[in-house]
Amino acid sequence: YTTIVTGGTNYGPTYSPGVKYLDFPGNSNDGWYYINKDDCEDRNDDGFAINPAEESNTVTTYGDPVTTTNASTGVVTTTQTRQEVTTRTRYKWTWQKLSGSGSNTKRCYLNTSTSTETTNSTGTSTQTPVTTTTSQQEAGWTYKPVSLDVTAFLAGTATSVPVGTAGAAVSSTWDGCVEEVNTVSDAAMAPVPAGAFDMNINLIPTSQETRWRPTWPTATYLRQGPSTEFRKASLSQYGGAQYSCPFEARKMAIMSRAAVQDYVDDLTPDGNTWHDIGMIWGARLVAPNGLFAAENRTTPSGNPIQRHIIMMTDGYINTQLNDYSPYGVERLERKVTNGVSTPSMNTFHTNRFLAACAAARRENVTVWFISFGSDALTSPMYQCAGDDPTKPNAASHTFRAANSAALTSAFTTIAKQIGSLRIGQ
Repeated sequence: YTTIVTGGTNYGPTYSPGVKYLDFPGNSNDGWYYINKDDCEDRNDDGFAINPAEESNTVTTYGDPVTTTNASTGVVTTTQTRQEVTTRTRYKWTWQKLSGSGSNTKRCYLNTSTSTETTNSTGTSTQTPVTTTTSQQEAGWTYKPVSLDVTAFLAGTATSVPVGTAGAAVSSTWDGCVEEVNTVSDAAMAPVPAGAFDMNINLIPTSQETRWRPTWPTATYLRQGPSTEFRKASLSQYGGAQYSCPFEARKMAIMSRAAVQDYVDDLTPDGNTWHDIGMIWGARLVAPNGLFAAENRTTPSGNPIQRHIIMMTDGYINTQLNDYSPYGVERLERKVTNGVSTPSMNTFHTNRFLAACAAARRENVTVWFISFGSDALTSPMYQCAGDDPTKPNAASHTFRAANSAALTSAFTTIAKQIGSLRIGQ
């Protein structure tokens, strides 16, 4: 409070007229006890029993509080006035003429003197708004690849990993898709580097580097955007990352017309267009010395087998840095590319696609290529099939089908050329 005092504690120069005699009832002379002047004035001593003590009374009042708020800072200021009025009364014995008497007779009177002190105060208080920010501390966490035990996960058992809010456990099951074996980032892929195990279509896993790993989108993070996106339990919240697990592939087997139709009907388009991984797995399925060699090295009677791959695509190669692909999230892991841009990434994967096509042809696999839809055939598509579009009648393994009728015609032509494949709509 800021205090301003008016009035004061100084008593007036004179006392008010006495209102009471020094009276001792029961004494002679009509109750008056005659004393002299000295005795009367001695009663003003502090130790004299008859001397009344000084009296004091204070009355305090408050004004209504006035509140204002600063629009820019939000600070609330409250102001309130306070007034204290203190009345003090002092007593004094005086030797004076008898009140109302015409004589010179004097008596001992008790007189009073009063003072009033007024104190006006103004008090101010401020309240600053407190902004509370709720945050999740990630102390001790480092963004990096980690090793997880996938034994139960691969067996189809729901497996929990601490990837929820504040490390809460989140359960998921394996969808059957895999991440590729170890590879090497190389733009040209000509020749294929020794460490690019994924480009070996005859690969038989013998080490950790040559084993496939299960995809696990629940345990995969795309580190981008605000910190609130660093810890998510669903790739749909990863700021654009896309994950697609295709329909289950079928190994080489005799299938009826109805079985083929049912299988094709179950296929649905999803994700982007990765020519290289499609050709790699197609080549693995028919490779004579690879993972499935026991099933396709020869016919049951021991005769040689003709090997054909018909690759159909709905457009140009289209990869994305933020996709969770068989090579992980390329923007972060950079197993295949330099992780700089999508056009650059498409170039890397196009050359891997051509390397896979060449590996298949080296194993005497005939490659047929069909582009279905509005996209035109490209040079890599011709190269994959071993065709040269600049020479007359040299593009016999490459087709473009703009509609379903053209697609049926392309498959019919292929079937006639290889003499054993029958595909109908």
